[in-house]
Amino acid sequence: MPVSGKLPGLLLIAGAALWSASAYLRCCRSRIRKLASLALLLELMQGELQSAAPPLEQLLVTLRPRLDGNARDFAASVSAGMGELGKRSFSEIWNTSLHTCFPELSEAERRELETLGSVLGRYELSRQLEAIARCRGFLKQSEQREASALREKTRLSLGLALTAAALLGIVLV
Repeated sequence: MPVSGKLPGLLLIAGAALWSASAYLRCCRSRIRKLASLALLLELMQGELQSAAPPLEQLLVTLRPRLDGNARDFAASVSAGMGELGKRSFSEIWNTSLHTCFPELSEAERRELETLGSVLGRYELSRQLEAIARCRGFLKQSEQREASALREKTRLSLGLALTAAALLGIVLV
């Protein structure tokens, strides 16, 4: 069969390779957005606690309209779980919601947020604010690291996808 007859197949292979690279990059951008939304949640929590210091359940209900995506779902999940306080600790409710709403967090990010959950509502306000600031800083650093690596990941994933498509095309021709 002449090469021109195989061209549609080669184009399909190249398209699939580019699509897979695109899907990978969408996941990377989604992770960056989720880290940013978590950092925003913590920033808003810190601001509200510094100005009014409402109870955590009320704080989460107040913040929910100002959040989006997974951060809003997380705030709603923690808020809904507050009805189980006494049966479960706040830390357990926080961690369950964290694992449900943000499964893609790295181990270090998850550990940092779990540590924050064990401090919130349990210690004096200054210690809670300090823990929020530390966790928020950690998340912002993770977000910045991921964002700066995105350009390199883009080049690498597109290069690998097109190289794999070219090699497969050579093998099939």
